Amino acid sequence: MKATKKAGTQLIEEGDITPEILEIISQPLISEEALRKKYNHSYEQAKRSST
Repeated sequence: MKATKKAGTQLIEEGDITPEILEIISQPLISEEALRKKYNHSYEQAKRSST
């Protein structure tokens, strides 16, 4: 989250974000596989609770 704050500061003060900071904040927070598992789990829970 420090990089996100730094990116905001750079954007306000300089009107731009350095490529290094942009690269850091562009990384996914979790893997695509982990995200898919979370979505599938949530879907299954919602499906069970609606019946």
